[in-house]
Amino acid sequence: MSEITPPTHPGAHPQPFLAPDIDDGTQSKPPDAKTVSQPDLTASAPYSIFTTPQKRLIVLLASVAGAFSTLCSYIYYPALAPIATELRASVALVNLTVTSYLVVAAVAPAVMGDIADRSGRRPVYGLMFALFIGANVGIAVQGTFPGLLVLRMVQSGGSSGKSDSGETGVVGMGDADTEFCDQG
Repeated sequence: MSEITPPTHPGAHPQPFLAPDIDDGTQSKPPDAKTVSQPDLTASAPYSIFTTPQKRLIVLLASVAGAFSTLCSYIYYPALAPIATELRASVALVNLTVTSYLVVAAVAPAVMGDIADRSGRRPVYGLMFALFIGANVGIAVQGTFPGLLVLRMVQSGGSSGKSDSGETGVVGMGDADTEFCDQG
């Protein structure tokens, strides 16, 4: 390496730095790529720890779990007036539970997905099922509007996050040659 002094400007202290030597062809070259033996990675079969029936079961379970968010949203609409009567609240207030459910359903997959990326899908998937089941039991036994509002948001967080985690779980169990990775 040869020492070069860069041009200076007012107030700067000139300090030498090392410039790389120019290759004049006298240095040894690395071996040609054709002479180095590389293992043939294309000859091996795609590897998965899951058998085909296990993959199908995982896809089925993730699909059923992902449907809960939609079912919980639509099954609630016919019961709005009876719920308002039972809780002695207006239908407009009970409609607020629908709005809060949808807002949390829009945000929960991003939050749960980030947590799943950091701590793994299995614990987060279990947490979401626990939130969903706990919220459903709480909704069944509660008798106040604020309780319904909070529990509907918890229910939404548990159910809508499962669909996103289920999809990433299904995609993650495939390899580049399977149909699971063609999410387009």
